[in-house]
Parts: sequence; structure tokens; C-alpha cells
Amino acid sequence: MREHVRHVATIETDRNRIEPGAAAAYRDMVAVGYEDGTVSVYRIDEKQFRLDVDEEKLSPRRRRRVPKIGKKTAETKAHLLTVRGLAFSPDGKYLASCSADRTVRVWNMESGSSLLLVALTSGEWYAYNEGGRFECSSGAREQIKFVKGLTAYDARQMWDALYEPGLINAFLKGMKAAPANLAKALNAAPEVSVRLGERTVKGETVTVTVCARARGNGVGRVFVIHNGRSIDESARGIKIESRGDCKSFTLALEPGNNEIMGAAYDAANIVFGTSQVRTALFAPPAVVKPDMHILAVGVSDYRDANIRLGYPADDARAVSKAFTDTGTTLYGRINVKVLTDREATRDGIGTALKELSARAKKSDVVVIFLAGLKQIPEQYYEAAAIDGAGTLQRFFHITLPLLRPVLLFVVVMSIIGSFQVFGQTFMMTRGGPELSTRVLVQYIYETAFTNYRMGYAAAMSWLLFVAIAAFSILQFRWMRER
Repeated sequence: MREHVRHVATIETDRNRIEPGAAAAYRDMVAVGYEDGTVSVYRIDEKQFRLDVDEEKLSPRRRRRVPKIGKKTAETKAHLLTVRGLAFSPDGKYLASCSADRTVRVWNMESGSSLLLVALTSGEWYAYNEGGRFECSSGAREQIKFVKGLTAYDARQMWDALYEPGLINAFLKGMKAAPANLAKALNAAPEVSVRLGERTVKGETVTVTVCARARGNGVGRVFVIHNGRSIDESARGIKIESRGDCKSFTLALEPGNNEIMGAAYDAANIVFGTSQVRTALFAPPAVVKPDMHILAVGVSDYRDANIRLGYPADDARAVSKAFTDTGTTLYGRINVKVLTDREATRDGIGTALKELSARAKKSDVVVIFLAGLKQIPEQYYEAAAIDGAGTLQRFFHITLPLLRPVLLFVVVMSIIGSFQVFGQTFMMTRGGPELSTRVLVQYIYETAFTNYRMGYAAAMSWLLFVAIAAFSILQFRWMRER
């Protein structure tokens, strides 16, 4: 069956070429896209007709069948290249155009505001509005730059000032984000300089001095960006010294070129300025052996005189000696710390762990050996057997109570370790497929160092701490001695 096509309206334009598909209509509105990236919107006037000379004598009823004239109501330079397609939303509230420059622009036909979406490589994208606010996919940050004059700024520098999570969703709901002032944000960023200082004999560490000078809004957090990773006071194993307006960071270099850049936030910690990039080359020996750090704790002499153990302290010394004797071929240096009996206090163990954390590098191996109750005195079981206690009674009334301190430690540490699982899933699956293996700590990491939502990540970290503390308190109350 032949489709009936009726000439409804005539639109007059001085432009030459329209791509197939670069036109759309909704009720009395018609949108047309052109080769130079311009989009025009016309509204059909019900009272104006395009009449030939012979048609001027037609009656008003016959004139309704004659093509009406479209009147231009809006025109804008929407894209850099040719407009390839146009479409209205089903309710006519929004108009979308796509272009050969890999962009899609969406208009709110009521307010006149628009949002531009840009397709990047590898499926990444970003979107921004007329007010300067933007939203992007997690992998697009490295491809986004802000340009003022001849200077390009990294997206991370403006993240807190300009990033608007949920920007697209808010736009489609008719909400309007507050406009951003890029010039004001740039003027608030401190002026930063960086200097590479002394290196160790082997060249594996370098002292980096970062100086920040306030411009518009003071100076806040000062930090170093080392191969794309932010390092400040919260980083473990980093020696930091403050000298007036400058801070010195002692960094462990990675094999190859190390790109080091100084950075500092303004007083409100919203935008940060950066220095020039400095490069430090580290050529390690052909085989770099990691160091081993051993913390061995053994307690044989308990406060209760009835529990005198003969093996835990000796076990701690023996394990340390075994690692020291056999590990020299696999590890560069072996640092041993042994705590026994009176030395194995809470403060003593805590101090030893802090020293270990400050000394160990990410490539090192750390062994923590804790020897608790090695054996239960046989006289307890003999007395219970004389009283007629069975196997289950001896287990629940002798073995478990005397093992309670060790069990408590193992259970609490295991639960804490389960909450903090990160490295295994991150290295093996990166949280995939479809985030099915993403754990809480990985989500916090991505929120802080991928999406740069530091406040939100800090809040989640505190909630994780509260959850771990709650589980630990429950375990202490459940397994405490009565």
C-alpha cells in the first residue's frame, strides 16, 4: 500500500545543505540541523499560508489544506561539525541533536538551557552545562582539561569546584545547577613550586620540597603527586617535615621515570594549584630484593600463676631465627623484633607495629607471629576425668575457657581483616564482572582517588570504622570471662 504523504508546512532558510535525518517535528514545532553545526527551531503559524497567485481566491476552508509557513523562533551554534540527527522527546519537552564531532546536545525547550555530552575513547564520556558544571565517567578524568588563555588545567584541580555528580539526571528533571566561576576558582588556587633534593646512596629515595604561596583564598592541604598518586600526611611510611610555607616529603622512587609534582589546595580545600612536573630517574639493580620485617610476640608467663607455659616465648625466638637463617637468599635485609613476656604489653606491641609501618615499603614482606596458649596443663584434664567429666564437658569447661584469650584475638583480627579486604579483588578482578566482586574498601578507594569525592569517602571510612568497632565490642562482650 502506498503511504500517503501530505505537504504540511514550508520553511524558508538561507542555508544550503541539510543531512538526512537532521530534522524533527513535534506538533507545531520543527527543528532543523545544518552542515555548519547550527540548529534552528521553527514554529508553524496557523494563520499564515504559502499561496500562489491562483490560490489567493481560495476560501478559508480550502486554505487549511495549503502548506503553512514556519517562523524561526530559535537558532544556536550547537556543534562544531555537521548535525547528523535530531529528535524530540515524546512529550516535546526536550530536543536532542547529534553531530559528526561525537557530541550530543540536549535542550530544555521550556527554559532554553542545554547540556552537552561528549563521547571520548574507550567508551568514556563527560557532560557539561552552560554554567561550567560537569559530570563524567570514572575513566574520563585523565582526558579532561580546563583551558584559560594558553594554560591548560587538570580536571582534578577543579574537581571540588566544578564537578556536579548527577548533573544529567538533575537536568532531565528540570533542575538547574548553580553556575560555576572558573576564573574565581583559578584565582583561589595557591601558587606552587617544587624542588627535588637529596637522594640516598642507592638512589631509591628522594626528598621533595613543596612550597605554596597564597593568592586569593589562603593555603590548605599541601601534598605531592607521584606518578599520578596523591601523597600527604595520611600516607603511611612517608617522612614529612614542615618548614614555614614549605613541606618536605621523602619518597621511595619506583623503577624508571618518576613524575613528581607539587600541589596545594586553597584554605577551603576546594581547588588546588600545581607546580611544574619534575622527573627523577631510578635505575634499580638487575634484581631488587624486598626486605623482610618480622614481629614475633610470645607470652609464656601469664598473670595467672596456674597457667605457666613453656613454649610460646621460645617459639617466637625460634621462628625469628628460622626466617633470619633461611631468608637471606630471598630478601635484602631482614629486620627482626621479638617481644616476650613482660615486653609483650599493649603499648609495646603498638609501638613495634608503628615502627614496622614506618619502615616497610610496599614491596617488602611483613611477618607477624603471635604465640599464645601453646598447651593446657594436663592436671586440669586429669582432675576433670576423676570427677567423671566426659569429652564434651572437658572441651566446653576446660579447653574453651582457657583458650578464650587467643580465640578472642584470632576472631577479632579475622573479622577486621575481612572488612578490610581490598588487594585480592582489586588485583584479580578490579571489582568485576559488573561490580559483583567490588568490596567496601575498593568502593571507598574509587570514591576518594578516582572520583575525588574526599568528603564522601571520609564519611564512608568513618562508618566502616564504627562497624568494625561495633563487631569487636560484641566479640569482647560475648567471649569475656565471667
